[in-house]
Amino acid sequence: PLDWGSEWGMGKFSDFAMNRLRARLTDATSLLRLHDQVVELVDASDMRALRGDTLWDVFDHINIYDTSAAAQQQWEAAFGSFSRRLEPLEHRCAKLLRDQFASNRDMSPAALIGEFSHFNQLLKRPIVAKELASERDSLLAKLSERLHALTSEVNSSANSVETAESATEDRRVQLGRNMPGVINKVVWLRQVRSSVDQMLLMTKGMLSDLSRATEFEGSAQELLDKIDEYNEQVFKDWVLDINGKQEDLTLDANSRILDITSNGHVKVNYSEHLVELLREVRLFTALGYNVPKNIRKIADQGDNFYHSGIALKQVANTYNTMNVDIIESTRAMLIDSALSFEDVIVGGDKKLTWRNTEDTERFIERLRKASGALTDDNRRLHRLHSQIGILVLDLFRIDLLRSRDRWMGRIREIRELIAQSHFSNTEAWAKHWDMQIYKALEYQYQMGLESLHEVVTEINAAVVFDVTTGKAALRPPLESIREQYYQRIKDFLTFPIRFNGVGLSLIHISEPTRLLSISYAVFCLKKKKHTPPLEK
Repeated sequence: PLDWGSEWGMGKFSDFAMNRLRARLTDATSLLRLHDQVVELVDASDMRALRGDTLWDVFDHINIYDTSAAAQQQWEAAFGSFSRRLEPLEHRCAKLLRDQFASNRDMSPAALIGEFSHFNQLLKRPIVAKELASERDSLLAKLSERLHALTSEVNSSANSVETAESATEDRRVQLGRNMPGVINKVVWLRQVRSSVDQMLLMTKGMLSDLSRATEFEGSAQELLDKIDEYNEQVFKDWVLDINGKQEDLTLDANSRILDITSNGHVKVNYSEHLVELLREVRLFTALGYNVPKNIRKIADQGDNFYHSGIALKQVANTYNTMNVDIIESTRAMLIDSALSFEDVIVGGDKKLTWRNTEDTERFIERLRKASGALTDDNRRLHRLHSQIGILVLDLFRIDLLRSRDRWMGRIREIRELIAQSHFSNTEAWAKHWDMQIYKALEYQYQMGLESLHEVVTEINAAVVFDVTTGKAALRPPLESIREQYYQRIKDFLTFPIRFNGVGLSLIHISEPTRLLSISYAVFCLKKKKHTPPLEK
C-alpha cells in the first residue's frame, strides 16, 4: 500500500483549488447572512427604493464551483459590484441601528448583546462601522462593565471561605435547588465562561477596530484563564474532600440494613452523604470530568443498593414522623394500621444485611404495604377531617333561629361522615367535633336570643262577648295565649339542653357555661319587654 505519510512528508497537505473554493463558499455564506440581516432591518418599500431586489443579479452567470483563474476574476468583480450596490442600504441600516441603539440605551449589557449580536455581519461593514462609531464605543463600554461585574463575582466566589452551607446557599451559584452545591458552582462557572466567550467573540467580530478593544480582549482572556483555573481547583478540592471521607462513605455490604435507636426511631444504614456522592459522581461524569477510580468504586458499591436504600429511607421517614403527620384526635382510629406497621419494623430480622438481596427486597415489600396502609388511612382521615371542618364553619354562618332545619341538616351530614368512615375508636374524634359544634351552637344561641322576640310566630286571638259574665273576653283565654307564647320561647331557650352532638350530649360538655347563656337569655327577654301585660 502507498505510504501517504512519506508521499506528503511532515507538512500538512493543502490543495490550492480546494482552498479557493472554501474561501469562496465562506464569502457566499457571509453575503447570505448579511442579506438576511438587511432584510430583517429594512422594510420592503425601502428595499425596492434602494434596489435591494437586484443585489444578486451580479452573480447570475458565475459558476461558484469553477476555481480557474478566469472564474476567480469574475467572482471578485461580482463581489465588488455587490458591495457597491449594497452601500445605499448600508447607510439606511446604519440609521436604523442608531435609532435602535438609542431606544435600548438603558438595557443591560447581556440584553444588548442578545439584541445586536444577530446584526454582526452588518456591524462589520466599513460604512456601518464608521457611522456607528460612538454607538459601538458605548456598546464596548457596556461590555466592559459587564465583564468587570463577572470578574468581581468570580473573585468573590474564589476567595470566599467554603463551608457546607455556603456551597449550597451562595446566591451566585443557585442554578438548581436539587443539585449538589459543588455541581452548582461548576455549572455556574461554565455559564460565566460562556458569557465571556460570547462577549469576546462579539468584540473581535464587530468592535475590534475601537481603541479600547485590545484592552477589553486582554481582560476577557485573563478572566477566562481565571475561570479555568478556579474550575479545576473546585474539582480537586472535591476529590480531596471525598478521599478524606472515604471510610465513612464506603458501604459495607455485610452491615445491617437498619437499626432501632434508643428513642425508638428507625435509622437506615445508608448514608445521606453517600446518596449525595452518587449524584455528584453522575453529574461530574456527565460534565466530562475524569472521576478518580477509587471514588467511582465507592459510588458503584453504593449504586448497587441505591434503590433499596432510598426505599428504606422513605419508609423510615414515614415511621419516624407518624406523630407529626397524624391528627391528634384521630390517633386511636389509626391504632390498627400503626401497630401493623410497627410490627413489621420491630419484628423484622435484626441481622438482615445489604448482601441478603432477596431477603431485603421481601422485607422492603412488606414495609411498603404496611406503610402504604397507614398512609392511605391517614390521608383519608385528613380528607374527612377537612370536609367536617367545612360543615362546622357553615354552622357559624347558618342562622339557627330562622333556619334550624338547615342547621340540623349540617349536623346530620357530620354524623353520616363519621358513621361512614368505617373506622373504629372514633370517640376522641367525635368529642373533638362536639367541642367545635358547641362553639358554633353557643355563637348562634347568643345571636338568636337578641332577636328572638322578632321571630316568635303570631298568636291569633278573638274578642268575644261572654254571656255568663256579661263582659268582653279573649278566645283563647289569656292564660292559654301566655302558655303558647312562653312555650315557643322555651323551645329555643332549651334547644342546647335537648341537642345531642355527634358523640356525646353537649349538655355534659358545656355544663360550666350553660347557666351563663341562660342568664344572658333572661336578661335579653327582660330588656326587650316584648310581652306587655294585657287587661281583662
